[in-house]
Amino acid sequence: MILQNVFVFGTDIVISLVLYWLAIRITIGARASEIFIFGPRSSGKTYFVLGLWGYISEHFEKGHSNEGVVLTGDPNDDGEDLRISNLYANVLDGQILSRTYRYQMVMYQLTGKKFGIIPVKWTVVDYAGEYYDELNEVNYTRAINQIAPALGMHPNDIRRRAGTIDFVKYIKLNFRDMLVDPEFTKSVILITMYGNFLRAGKVIFLIDGEKITGSRKGQAQLAREFGGYMKTLIDLENRQNMRFFNPNKKYALAVTKTDLLFWKNKEIRNQILSMGAEKLSGIDYHSRNASEIEKKIFSILSANTVFRNLVNMMNDISMYFVAVSVDATAEPFPTEEGFEDEIALKGLAPWRFTETIKFGL
Repeated sequence: MILQNVFVFGTDIVISLVLYWLAIRITIGARASEIFIFGPRSSGKTYFVLGLWGYISEHFEKGHSNEGVVLTGDPNDDGEDLRISNLYANVLDGQILSRTYRYQMVMYQLTGKKFGIIPVKWTVVDYAGEYYDELNEVNYTRAINQIAPALGMHPNDIRRRAGTIDFVKYIKLNFRDMLVDPEFTKSVILITMYGNFLRAGKVIFLIDGEKITGSRKGQAQLAREFGGYMKTLIDLENRQNMRFFNPNKKYALAVTKTDLLFWKNKEIRNQILSMGAEKLSGIDYHSRNASEIEKKIFSILSANTVFRNLVNMMNDISMYFVAVSVDATAEPFPTEEGFEDEIALKGLAPWRFTETIKFGL
């Protein structure tokens, strides 16, 4: 009887440990702590990171950021403007955040605790949007081979470490003088981006909400960007057959600047007004109305044939769709004639980042 109880007790412990391991794996995901945010120039990557940080800081116990590790190829640029606290300060000051330049890159670590006990950490890369269509195995291999002699490392060792925040720190500490070489800096940025892309358990493709205004130019730009996303997906997942997609890697499409959509897209504006709200912040981001707004945006995007092709490709693996805003209270700058096109952020009022966090977990 005693032996039987010991056996049952021991079995319960083993099962509990296995279930705990599975829970952690499901909650945090296989490499899900690496989240790659993919987007071209002006798609809102920096603002997206700021909104993610703002939501985590407010809703996660002990949520914070390590301020980021900034890499820059300009000896006169200390990268201070890219640190989270300074980005936030600029928003509070009413400034529009400047674009990230080709010689700049920053890796942020956003941390917090889910349910107050489960540690969660996201590693996010911010980079110049011009690199978005350069991410492929050919450029990755070429960049590794270019910097391997300078680093005194075997290419396989670089592949093993590429995309980690520790490797960026290592290069910044030991090869600062070489970062003045534009080609060296470009190669480091490319291997960091693609390496992190490969490591990431979750990949978020950004869609610039400002281009969803019904204009032919915006639709054309989006078509090119969606085509670039398809090309990268095929390259990333063995280029051959979509059945070989890594089951541990999940993908999302995230529309940015939804607040701006309210002011510039008549369909979205009329829909929100019909819900009794005067701006996006009047719609509870947990509500059914918020989901209906997302469905409407998805419907508008579906008029773009390349978008439909991208969705069909992603539906073969795993596709999540969300529309977000860093500041749902944002309004156009007032002028004597009316309003300017530029939207004035008042601070951080993240909208629908709840759904982004769900995807990230």
